[in-house]
Amino acid sequence: MSSITSFAANPAILEQPSGKKELVAADSAHPRVVNVSWDKPDITDHRWSPPTIFGATASSPVVGLSLLTTTVHSPGSLKLLANTNGKLSLLSRDTNGVWSNPFAVLPNKAVTGVPAFIQNSESGTGNFDLVAPAASGGLFQSYLAYGDTARTWNPPISFGSSLGSVTAVGLVQGPFRDSQTKQGYLEVVAIANGKLHYVYRDDTSFSWHGPEAILQSYDVTGNPALIISRYGTKGNFELVVPDSRGGLLHFQRNNDVSPAVWSSATRFAIGLGVVTGVSLLHSRSGPFPGALTVVANAGGRLTQFWRLDEQYWVGPVPVESE
Repeated sequence: MSSITSFAANPAILEQPSGKKELVAADSAHPRVVNVSWDKPDITDHRWSPPTIFGATASSPVVGLSLLTTTVHSPGSLKLLANTNGKLSLLSRDTNGVWSNPFAVLPNKAVTGVPAFIQNSESGTGNFDLVAPAASGGLFQSYLAYGDTARTWNPPISFGSSLGSVTAVGLVQGPFRDSQTKQGYLEVVAIANGKLHYVYRDDTSFSWHGPEAILQSYDVTGNPALIISRYGTKGNFELVVPDSRGGLLHFQRNNDVSPAVWSSATRFAIGLGVVTGVSLLHSRSGPFPGALTVVANAGGRLTQFWRLDEQYWVGPVPVESE
C-alpha cells in the first residue's frame, strides 16, 4: 500500500458502527503505521481506501498493535495502542480523520510483543483497559479513566508470573459477570512458550484467576486474535492464531454451556506459510455480511479471508488500496 512494501507484526482490523472497516498495519522498515478503510457499495471491489501514513513513534519499527473504536463518548473515533522498542504509546484519530501524535503510556514499564486494550462500556464509564506482556515475565493490566485530561494510567497490576515470557495477548470483556449490576469479566488469551493460556479477572474483587493452559495439543506463534462473535445467545469466543507449522488455526468457545469449552481447531490458509500476525472481526456488512473476517500478515504481505455460514473459509485476497 502506497510507499510501504512490507509490514511488521500484527495488523489490526475493526468495523465501525456505520459498517466501515478500519485497518491499521505497521511498516517493517520505519517507525510508522498506515491506516486504510473499506466502505464500498460494490461488494466485488475489495480495494481499500488510499492510505494515511502516520505515527513516527520512535527510532524503531512497531512490533505490536491493538486498535479500538470508541463506543462511549465521541463514538467512532479510533484509539491505537502500539509497542515500539519495548514501550507503549497511544495514538488517537478524531471523527475528522486526523491522527494525533503518540502519547507515552506507562513510560516506566517495559513490555514485549503484542498488547491488547478495550473500552469498558458495560458500566457506562468509557474507561480503557489494557493488558500487555511484561518484559520481566508474566502480564500486567492497567486502566485509564475516560476524561482524564492528564492521561494518567493507573499503576499496573502484575499477574500470570508463572507463564514466564509472554509474546502476545488477546483481550475481551466477556459475557460473564458476578451479578447484573457488575461490568463483566476481563478475559485474556496469552501465548507463552508457543502455547495458549487463559486468564480472567472477576468483577467483584477484581482479582486475576489462572493461568489455565488451553488447547495444549497445538503449537502456535504470532498473536491470538480474540473476539466475541454474535453466534450463540451469550456470544461465542472466536480465536484465530497462527499455527507454528504455517497457516492459521480457528477455535470457538461456546459460552452458552457450562463449563464453556473450546472446540478443536479448523486449520486454514496453509498456503500462506508462516504467519507472523493476525486480526479478526465479525462483520455486519461488506463483501460477506455476517462473516468472520481475518487479515493476516505473512512474509510482510497482508491478506484477507472470510468464513461463510459457520462452514468454510474463503480467500486469500490480497489487501490492496486504490
